[in-house]
Amino acid sequence: MPFRLLILALAASMFAFRADTTTPPPAPSQKMLSMSAAPDAATQQALDAYASYQFKQIAEADAEEVKDARTTLVTMLGKDVTPVFQQAFLSAAKPKVASIVDGKDAFRITNALLVLRQIRSPEAFNLVLAQANVATQPDERVRIQAASMLPTMVTRRAVQPEQLGTMARRVRDALDTETSWAAAAEDFDCLSKMATEAVRAKLAAEAVNVRGEMVRGLDAVQDRVDKGDARMNGALLRALVSLRDQVLKMSEQERKQLADALKVGQADNLLARIAKSPAPTGEPLASQHTAVTNLANVIQSILVPSPKKG
Repeated sequence: MPFRLLILALAASMFAFRADTTTPPPAPSQKMLSMSAAPDAATQQALDAYASYQFKQIAEADAEEVKDARTTLVTMLGKDVTPVFQQAFLSAAKPKVASIVDGKDAFRITNALLVLRQIRSPEAFNLVLAQANVATQPDERVRIQAASMLPTMVTRRAVQPEQLGTMARRVRDALDTETSWAAAAEDFDCLSKMATEAVRAKLAAEAVNVRGEMVRGLDAVQDRVDKGDARMNGALLRALVSLRDQVLKMSEQERKQLADALKVGQADNLLARIAKSPAPTGEPLASQHTAVTNLANVIQSILVPSPKKG
């Protein structure tokens, strides 16, 4: 009898242990969320355990539980948390996100990236940007989703104004090889937001740098159009709408700088190339192309100074 009781006790303890492993660790306390100094080992360990549990849900659970875990983390990071907490959380999250990316499940990767989108740091921005680059992410669905998150991260100041020029170069690197017009359009939107943020911060040099990267991106995408990929006009359309809106708000000096970058005034300048590109057949590609060429002509007419009278 004692032996049977021992077996039952062991079975009960094993069941209890198994149950404990499915119990979510406690969420970070308000004290942790508002930390102003790097966490001690015990605090980081508690945060690691919490992040591990939530990202395990994203990596392995069913679709509804994946969304629940993502919402839980996004809500937590959306609170008034300190940059120190966000960095501590990112340190805990990086290996988990890397494992999810290795799993190549677009749905799970996208939900993990939506968590990173909440973090205001260049490191988080670069992690999302890596998934918007065909060199590191072959799945077009993931690249489109990742690229769509970048403009939001810019407006939330994941990238500080002084870093906009450097980060814009990395976005353009992704744009140079992008084969999806939808992802390329999001890349252009990100560059446009970067230019806006640089202007808002009154960093003229950074604004010029970002617009320069946008021009190089336009050139790379127009090359694809010239080689027969008419779908890329969708990306050009988004880029030129953004560029027109920027030009309308620029000072004369800024317009001159942009005109120089675009080589406006030369017969083979980029806007002229776009305006003269042959129209594809069939809808909606033909209408899209018409809108692109019209915008190229409008921007060029704004940038070319009107002849002085008298």
